[in-house]
Amino acid sequence: MRKVLTSLLAAGILVAGGFVAASIAAPGSAGAQENDEAVSEPIFSTVADVIQGLVDDGTLTQEQGDAVSGALEQHRTEVREQRELRHEEKRAEHEARLQGIADMIGVTTDELTTQLREGTTLAEIAGDQIDELRTYLIDEANA
Repeated sequence: MRKVLTSLLAAGILVAGGFVAASIAAPGSAGAQENDEAVSEPIFSTVADVIQGLVDDGTLTQEQGDAVSGALEQHRTEVREQRELRHEEKRAEHEARLQGIADMIGVTTDELTTQLREGTTLAEIAGDQIDELRTYLIDEANA
């Protein structure tokens, strides 16, 4: 019994460390999501190998190993879904901020984005509305 508990504790520590490592980089872009997968895949593969090793040496039964693996996979799916939801929320917040600035200046978001990508500053785009833009940005930051 002590051997089983020790093995489960060791597996738990590995899993917890894996989840911490996988959750460090919150997705801010598709590249970040791909990066998260690149980090989490080897971790989950290692944990699966550890669990299989515990089954192979008789510390865990196949049923126990399958139960742990299933629980880990379910948690992994939930974490991925939460990460994707946070990413979409951040994207929506960014788009709302961009829309607010564009509306305040009197341009479309496409025009604003294009000009910013071309190197035009926000102050240059705002032109004579710079004071109103400054007030708007301060109000938004304090909201």
